[in-house]
Amino acid sequence: MKKDIIKAVVLFFTLLLLFGSSRVCLADESTEIEPGWRVGPIIISMTKADIERVYGTGEVFIIPDEEKKANYMLLQYKNLGLNFIFKNDQISQMEVNYPNYQVKEVIKVGSTVSQVEETMGKNYIRENYVHSYQTNLPDYKMIYRGILFFIKQDRVVKITVVKEN
Repeated sequence: MKKDIIKAVVLFFTLLLLFGSSRVCLADESTEIEPGWRVGPIIISMTKADIERVYGTGEVFIIPDEEKKANYMLLQYKNLGLNFIFKNDQISQMEVNYPNYQVKEVIKVGSTVSQVEETMGKNYIRENYVHSYQTNLPDYKMIYRGILFFIKQDRVVKITVVKEN
C-alpha cells in the first residue's frame, strides 16, 4: 500500500514536470497577438526587466515628448521586429514590424486591408497621414479597440497593440 502511494506521487510529479514545462515552452513560443493584451508571450503590463528575461537585452532609446513634458522609453528587438514603448516603467504600446506574429492566425504584417476587415470587422476609425515629402510613412491607420494596423499600399506594414483604458 505504501509503495503504491509513493509510485502515485512520483508519477504525479513526473507528469507535472513534463506537462508543466511543455506548457511554458508553448507560451514562450507563442506568436499570437491579442488586441489590448499581448504579443506572443509579452503582456501589456510587463516591465522592461520582465521582457529582458524572455528576450534578453534589447536596444534602449529615450523618446522625449515635449508636449506632455515626459520621456518615453523604447525597447527595441530589431531581429524579432518588435518594439516596446514604456511609460512609467510599464508597456504602453507594443509594435510588430515583421510577419512572425499574427492576430487570430490570419492578420500579420503583409496582410491586405480586406483580410483585416474580414477578420476584425469594418467598425474602425481610419486616420489618414499627410506626408507629401515622407514617402516611407504609412498611408493611414485602422484603429480598433486595443490594436492599430498601419497601412501602406493596401497592406499592413505595422501592428501596434495598445493598452485599453
